[in-house]
Amino acid sequence: MTEILKFCDSKGTVGERGIATSLESSHSPGLTVACQARTWLGTPFRHQGRVKWRGCDCLGLLVGVAAELGLPQFRADEIEYGHYPDSKYLQKRLAEVLEPVEEVQIGNIGLFSIDGSPQHLGFFGNYAAGGFSLIHAHAPSRRVVEHRFSAEWQEKLFKIFALQGG
Repeated sequence: MTEILKFCDSKGTVGERGIATSLESSHSPGLTVACQARTWLGTPFRHQGRVKWRGCDCLGLLVGVAAELGLPQFRADEIEYGHYPDSKYLQKRLAEVLEPVEEVQIGNIGLFSIDGSPQHLGFFGNYAAGGFSLIHAHAPSRRVVEHRFSAEWQEKLFKIFALQGG
């Protein structure tokens, strides 16, 4: 985790209250989003959780990062969903509050198919060894993790979104 945070700090830093801030005027808004998502690394996985260091799920990570960055998309948060959310409803709600985009960029959000159904979310980051990373609340790992955006995850990618204003 330390290597990833050092890499993040080379382009942006985490401020006093855990808010990602820019060191350069040309700093990418997407990198700010990814750096903010990294401040959640290690947070335990908790279904319907929304609190950094206490617990979150993949939607809770998205809601928390957007809130910390002052983005209004998820003020009307939803927590009445099962361990396997309604894929069609999730896609509809995401399309209402996020901007669909065609390609992966740092700070974008991926919607991933798990067991054949689009139901998992994660942020794209800049992987220290090159390429993209995936920052997400990973139930099997029982915490928020960051790893290479591997071929396995690329195959699961269903749709890409950008935080409007992010």
